[in-house]
Amino acid sequence: MESNNLILDKYKSRGIRGLIVLGITYFFLMGNYSMIRYFFQVGQEDLDISIINKCFSMGSVDKFLLFLFLVWSVGFLFQDKENELKETLAVGKENTKKYFFSKVILIYGVSLIPMVINIFIKLIFYIPYRNSFSLDKLIISFLYFITLGLLFTSIIFIMNLIVKDRMFAGIFPIFFMEGLILIFSVSELLISDKLIWVRNFLNFIGEKVLLIFNLLNLDLDQNFFSLWRQFIFIIILVLISVLLIYISSLILKIMNLKYLDRPYFFEIPRYFIYIFMSVLIGFVFVHAIGYLIIMFIPSVSYVKGTFMVNIASLISMVLLFVFLEILYRRKILNKDLIEDNIEVCNEIQPCIGDYIEFDETTGFLDNNNTIDKEENFNNSL
Repeated sequence: MESNNLILDKYKSRGIRGLIVLGITYFFLMGNYSMIRYFFQVGQEDLDISIINKCFSMGSVDKFLLFLFLVWSVGFLFQDKENELKETLAVGKENTKKYFFSKVILIYGVSLIPMVINIFIKLIFYIPYRNSFSLDKLIISFLYFITLGLLFTSIIFIMNLIVKDRMFAGIFPIFFMEGLILIFSVSELLISDKLIWVRNFLNFIGEKVLLIFNLLNLDLDQNFFSLWRQFIFIIILVLISVLLIYISSLILKIMNLKYLDRPYFFEIPRYFIYIFMSVLIGFVFVHAIGYLIIMFIPSVSYVKGTFMVNIASLISMVLLFVFLEILYRRKILNKDLIEDNIEVCNEIQPCIGDYIEFDETTGFLDNNNTIDKEENFNNSL
């Protein structure tokens, strides 16, 4: 079966193109270009350790660009996934396992092999300058690069098994992370004193969430994070990635063939996405518009206006979720009704239009042509 050929056939050219694009991308994002240029510009005696450390770490912008390129790569290798999944699920569980492992080998191979190659490039330039910076930093940076690529690929991979649109499957995790950071960062300023329990709860959750996201900006500066803590955090990220891969295999096993034509392959993740979108839009935009309106109403105090905006934001979240749910259900329901009403025309079950004809001028049944068609049909039997 075509979808189960590991990297051969149609995926061979896609895999090679993905390797080339990601290889060039990693060369710049992992600091190899900056490192090589710096080594050739200065001598071994004049090396600045702070500049070298930057070449062995990855900034926030570099991580963001890395994620976007992996979104393209995984989406590129998931092209025609609806048809592939339909073919795979129609055959049976054994074929589903083959399809899953072939996709894992292809996608993770394309994502991580260029990273390993760029790590070897770093290693080549490390050997003559090994006295200038420590080996432990080198090992931690290598592990962190691979772990980051593994984690990002796992997130995008599992989202492509949940959402039909490949671009949305990759972009939503970015909106989710940035949305949570935005909500928890400004909640203390925007929540009224009358809802102090809500503000305290959001602050408590926000501290934990922001800590996790801040750890993704792991630095190689020992004054900020000890190498032992960095290593523990890398192990945690690897375990999360492995868990996501395992969940992806379970998702593929329980996937329903009927839902593959819908924008979301599962209902529970769809509810989660709709709830998050409703909360994000209702919280951010309603508060922004509400505070803008309050500024032009002198009779409304800040405390009272903040409480009113909080209530309006909560109501807008609920209304927005209901609106998205109704819109989705009407769209899917109409599509299902159209598919159910499609006539199945074949030799065993001919369509009625093949043997009944109406007069174009009067609109009534044309008996002569209808009788001729009926006789032809009877003769064919």
